[in-house]
Amino acid sequence: MKALLTVILSMFVIQMSAQDFRFDESLVASYPFNGNANDESLYGNHGTVVDAELVADRYGNMNSAYWFNGATSFIIVPDNASLDITSDISIAGWMKKNSDVPWASMVTKGGDSGALEENNYTIHNSDVNSVIFTSSLPNTSNGSIAIPLNEWHFITFVRQGTSGKFYIDGISDDVSQNIFEGDFTTNTSSLYIGLDLPGSTEYFHGCLDDIKIFNRALTAEEITLLFSGTFTSIDQNKATCKDSFTIWPNPVSANSGFFVDCHDHVPDEFSLLDDVGNTVFKETRMQDPNYFIDLKRLKLSAGNYFTVVKKNNSFMSKTIIIKN
Repeated sequence: MKALLTVILSMFVIQMSAQDFRFDESLVASYPFNGNANDESLYGNHGTVVDAELVADRYGNMNSAYWFNGATSFIIVPDNASLDITSDISIAGWMKKNSDVPWASMVTKGGDSGALEENNYTIHNSDVNSVIFTSSLPNTSNGSIAIPLNEWHFITFVRQGTSGKFYIDGISDDVSQNIFEGDFTTNTSSLYIGLDLPGSTEYFHGCLDDIKIFNRALTAEEITLLFSGTFTSIDQNKATCKDSFTIWPNPVSANSGFFVDCHDHVPDEFSLLDDVGNTVFKETRMQDPNYFIDLKRLKLSAGNYFTVVKKNNSFMSKTIIIKN
């Protein structure tokens, strides 16, 4: 169900670095699950798979996500100092729940002993069909948006300073925002994916993919790029917000079209992406700053799409709403 994706009002210009995302030192664990549970960050936090099965990911690529049976499946990652995070943190990943198992975790460094005070950080299913972040600190972040069963959705939790909240499918869940004062307690326990510790043991039932853990707070723009599948690496000093192009009308009928006005520059490339990052249209022969996109010819379904304009190594993006 695409109803979870609402209007993205922010517009951004991102200067993309030539380096691969894996060389971002703040990324302490990255599990694309491309046939295994290897970590593609710099830190080599590889996982061992227990009873989880390789399945197709959200794009239909075989052996590119893991299915957890809700009873015995999990992935375990040995303790490493890089995984011990005390303050700013971002945890992101795709989930497709087959059933609602409250407190079953997407990812946890909760502590092997079962003591709640050892919980470094955990994203669980909540008991209201959403998600919840817990740690050694007394406050929690409680997602307010229900996560439907049997559908892929992108979950991100970010703590920055004393504030933490969820993003669901790239959209800020402001109701989930809460105060986190003090440092998270670290531990020497393993990291688990699909298994909840501490306290009672709950197993995740469904599919997980592209789990990432950062020891810093991601920006809203970075979360949008992760969600749309276009994030490689961002030079923080070059990320800016500018009104660099215009799209109209917005919203637009699927039986008409819309204009892209790049003002005083001719872009190298224009792309239209759907809400899971698939490119549905691309034009590389731009000759004019103004361009018309004929939606009637493209025959796209209603929904929210990303318009992406490329000029040299800069990517500018806005969201357009297509209606029936």
